[in-house]
Amino acid sequence: MQIPEATLHKHYLSGEFFITAEAAQAHDVDEVLRWFNGPHEPVTVGDTRDIGHGLKAYFGYDDSKPMRKALFVRIY
Repeated sequence: MQIPEATLHKHYLSGEFFITAEAAQAHDVDEVLRWFNGPHEPVTVGDTRDIGHGLKAYFGYDDSKPMRKALFVRIY
């Protein structure tokens, strides 16, 4: 499921963020998104990172979408 823009804006995030239904039911989405505001090493498209709470985030790129929507994060 896609995380709503209003939720992303609360954490100063933008773009397309998706979270599996299982992850969204098991964890507070706001708590999960706080990870993205912490200090981390740079991320490259195709990377998967452990973001705590037993979750991972995949940083992807979909070249079939317009540039502003091409980069995405999938949390699972």
